[in-house]
Amino acid sequence: MARDFKFERRTIITGVALLLVADVVLGVYSWRLSKAPNTTPQSMDAETRTLKRLKAEIESAEKVAEKFPDTVKDCDKFEQGLPLASSASSSIEEELGDVSKKAGIQLTGVVFHDKEMTGRNITERLMDATVSGSYENVVRFLNGLQKSQNFYVVDSLELTTEATAPNVLRVSVHMRTFFRTASA
Repeated sequence: MARDFKFERRTIITGVALLLVADVVLGVYSWRLSKAPNTTPQSMDAETRTLKRLKAEIESAEKVAEKFPDTVKDCDKFEQGLPLASSASSSIEEELGDVSKKAGIQLTGVVFHDKEMTGRNITERLMDATVSGSYENVVRFLNGLQKSQNFYVVDSLELTTEATAPNVLRVSVHMRTFFRTASA
């Protein structure tokens, strides 16, 4: 019986020793895995591309920040170049009439809506009008607006044809211009 106890004792000690050795081996293996780089070449390439893109965005933002004072000066210069609302109101109608006559089109249904821009000394004038004429004349009208000393923004054009005259276009023009409401 004493012999069986020694055998059992040795078996238990050997088993525990084997478990301890296996635990140490697994611990070393786990430590090595945690130290090994776990990024694949594809993920490294993707991260490199992302880094390049972010660097380019930062450079672009820095350039914009450098040019910001010049941009503010240009905006102030533009605002100062806008005509005063008191003197420009009648000149807009006159100019639209002149541009339409030079372009050889008929200008009808001109409607103005003024809107004060909050926080600025600027009034925005929304204008709706209908022009009728040939394609070339409508293009001349739009070019005349573009070359005008006043600033016009054409927001949209809606094109229809005349039922009675197939070569005549009817274009609804939605545009804007701006005025200074007070000298700043």
